[in-house]
Amino acid sequence: MRQLFVFIMGLVLITNVAMAQVATYSLTPKSNAMSMNISPLDEKNQAAIMYVSGNGTLAYKDNWEGDLTNRTLGGVIEAPMPNDIEFYFDFFDRNQNLQLSRSYTTYSNSTPVNVEVDAETDMSTKQLQLAFSIIPKDKSRLLRIILGNYRVSQTIRASASATNSSNGTTASGSEYAKTDYSLNQIAVYGNLEIHEGFRIGGVVLPPASVDIEWDGDLENREGKDGNGLELALGLGYMQENYSIAFDYYNGLEDTVSLSRAFSGYGVMGEYVIKGISISAMITQVRYTSLEHSQTNLSGYSHQDIRFYLNLPVQAATIGVAMQQATVSDYDNTSSLESRVIRNLGLNIMTAF
Repeated sequence: MRQLFVFIMGLVLITNVAMAQVATYSLTPKSNAMSMNISPLDEKNQAAIMYVSGNGTLAYKDNWEGDLTNRTLGGVIEAPMPNDIEFYFDFFDRNQNLQLSRSYTTYSNSTPVNVEVDAETDMSTKQLQLAFSIIPKDKSRLLRIILGNYRVSQTIRASASATNSSNGTTASGSEYAKTDYSLNQIAVYGNLEIHEGFRIGGVVLPPASVDIEWDGDLENREGKDGNGLELALGLGYMQENYSIAFDYYNGLEDTVSLSRAFSGYGVMGEYVIKGISISAMITQVRYTSLEHSQTNLSGYSHQDIRFYLNLPVQAATIGVAMQQATVSDYDNTSSLESRVIRNLGLNIMTAF
């Protein structure tokens, strides 16, 4: 059972890649569910509420199977200030539930023993972000400093039973563990028009880490969470009714936060017709395996496809977002065969 708990912790800490759109920005005043990015203001306050719901399936090479559900509710406020400064604030409450099961047969003194294992993980993340931006009226350049706080609560419950097929006797057991921790981050984002619609952009996310302590059956076990140094660079082209961009992502391995190194790219585009915005974003990122002390994290590949549709309705904008995220093993270091998650988001934004 103790090995099972360690396995679940390693699984849950594999989260979706959330890469920023760095080379271009939204052409219309809107906020996208699952994106959090509001386009530069036109001298108006903007506010949005968002709801995201999704589910996924997991499959493993050693016959583990699982189901994942997640729900996110959040809100965003952005307001202009003197001297081309914008104020940004968001709050998101994300809740995930993961259920895993496995059935197999082993042998004890040549007697078949049927084993069934069930595990459930509940994970809640409360995100609070505060940012200040410098954006001149012609939007020729943008600079944003983002401060973030993430409070994570995670509970693991696991049970197993073994039945002797010859005499029908059954033995069972269960374990429970819980942790709560908080992670602080800072990021710097910049974007610049270099020539008649061509823009370059970048994001720098310095390393951040937090120690994790578990209560319950893992009372004396410690862990880490956070990130290493992460960079994103992009080149894009923007006109009044369309934009295209290519972004490159890179992260360094960090043994303090036990973060894998990664590299990847994102391609995105947006088209606006009669005030209706249609946009899409595809990212492909590969994480390398990490070995440090007693920690061994497997490498994996993450592909993310998102579509956005935003419709102006009187004084508001209604947005729909669709996402499919696929995680798979690419270097034969992971027991994970595939993880597919599909999310549907809805947001309502208004300017005042």
